[in-house]
Amino acid sequence: MTYSKFAAQGIRKVAAMDWKPRHVVNSNCSSIGGTLAPAGLDNAKGLISAWWEIVVTDPKHQDKPRVKAYIEFMKKYMPSVGIDDNTATPGYNNAYMIEQVLKRCGNDLTRENLLKHATSLKDEQPPLFLDGVNVSNSPTDYRAIHNLQICRFDRANWIPVGDMVDLDGIAS
Repeated sequence: MTYSKFAAQGIRKVAAMDWKPRHVVNSNCSSIGGTLAPAGLDNAKGLISAWWEIVVTDPKHQDKPRVKAYIEFMKKYMPSVGIDDNTATPGYNNAYMIEQVLKRCGNDLTRENLLKHATSLKDEQPPLFLDGVNVSNSPTDYRAIHNLQICRFDRANWIPVGDMVDLDGIAS
């Protein structure tokens, strides 16, 4: 993914300049294997990002059945993608949510019925979402994720900083 490539280049350049800004990366560019390892894990120390998905290589999640199922899925269907490259995680979670919507639609796959079910999700938890982060939306509010965890990279893992942030309490 090109976002990871360019983020890695930026992280390396900031480190080469010995610049120490508060460096925030978006979730698309926070993959340990896809971005931070190519940038240099030492160069990435202290980066800040927002998370709502599990990092499957984080030791605290290793024993979760849903993480084990994902790792088996990746080994079977995407063996060329490293487990530490979490750029595939959103697709896995999105596929799960699409499955839930289609199950609710039954045999009525009209546009109206798909929209009805896709915009009335309540407290669904995709398999690789952090505990406490669910998907909920409505026909008047399409936002699916309403909270996230701010994290800081410690050269090996993303470490939570403070409590989970409630996005509904932030003015838009």
